[in-house]
Amino acid sequence: MACAPGTAFGRAGEGYLRLSYANSVENLEAALAAIAAFVERLADRAPAGASTPVS
Repeated sequence: MACAPGTAFGRAGEGYLRLSYANSVENLEAALAAIAAFVERLADRAPAGASTPVS
């Protein structure tokens, strides 16, 4: 799995994140689990009163 800023594809990509998921379903599930764990760790470190990600 790879990601690139949307702006790598022109100005219309501003504010977006492009993901490439050309891989097996098994590898994609592992990658998404790793991303979810990373986001949870970030949320745990957020200051009190900060916005939390929508699930």
